[in-house]
Amino acid sequence: MSCPERGFVGQAHTVRTLRRIAEALDAELEVRLRPRLPAHAPRSPGDRPTEQDFLERIGDLFWDVDLTAVHLTENAPWVLTRILNEGSRPQVRSALAYYGPAPLSGVLARRELSARARSFLVALLKERA
Repeated sequence: MSCPERGFVGQAHTVRTLRRIAEALDAELEVRLRPRLPAHAPRSPGDRPTEQDFLERIGDLFWDVDLTAVHLTENAPWVLTRILNEGSRPQVRSALAYYGPAPLSGVLARRELSARARSFLVALLKERA
């Protein structure tokens, strides 16, 4: 539950609790933020999702069709446009891992691609360059 004026409800309580635990343990509370790996950084060799895994990750975006592996190859621009327009960041990252940057670049010229998705894609491709 969140409150616009106060942020996450209970957040202050959580911090107080952590401070009390640290004090009871005669320790110092330290909170650090570390950057995540960039979306394009390989997490392991062969990080490309399998066809079935990719279909499962993006399936909810294609409520109007029975998405199959054939769509991924024969209709890749349409699939990518839908993912970029409607998908979440993890779905976009999966598309990038599955297709690579070249097919994504080809989607930039599609008129169905929203301005928001186009800007995001341009930034993503610049990051990868």
